[in-house]
Amino acid sequence: GDVGDPYFSAMIKGVHVAAAEMHSLVTIIATGRDVALELDSFRLLQSHSASAIVVAGSGIDDDGYRSGLSARIRAFPGRVVLVGRHEVEPDVEAVKIEHDNVGGGRLVGQHLRELGHERVALLTGVRGLSSTEDRIRGVTEGLSIEPLRLEVSPTTDGGYSGMRQVHHEHPEVTAVVGTADQMAIGALDFCRDHDVRVPEDLSLVGFND
Repeated sequence: GDVGDPYFSAMIKGVHVAAAEMHSLVTIIATGRDVALELDSFRLLQSHSASAIVVAGSGIDDDGYRSGLSARIRAFPGRVVLVGRHEVEPDVEAVKIEHDNVGGGRLVGQHLRELGHERVALLTGVRGLSSTEDRIRGVTEGLSIEPLRLEVSPTTDGGYSGMRQVHHEHPEVTAVVGTADQMAIGALDFCRDHDVRVPEDLSLVGFND
């Protein structure tokens, strides 16, 4: 998705460490979650004789992407690793490394419920990504109530603008959750700029680390 995202940069570091041990070179393609670019990248890497491809990031809720990804994996002669929940066709062979985003979200929701929060805002980032949808589901299940949802850019700027909207339009909210850390950091920046104390005035949670 974005190599500037600490979530992905940590993965890239791990790939580099493993590749160095195997005396292999690493080529990184940042797709910005563009479906066509992501699928075309398979052909590009294959033309450069890549022996393995790691698809790092959430699956995309798109039938064309699912069938296209399945076709690319079938055509690729090397090994493919899928990091995150990717839905591919049953006959596709790939190593899958999945995260329990639903379970993690549920823990967040339960914790906020135990603290007594009944008015919670959820900064969701881009919908249609499996990680986002799973985290929304988990947080909602853990809270046992429906949170206010605001779709914002999955960046610090997006978190800042989302927190501004919550602050001005929903003063009843006592807790805010970002479905990725960047949004929570942006929300925290807004709070610091506007004398909102965390956690005294507002509970704030990020998701990843």
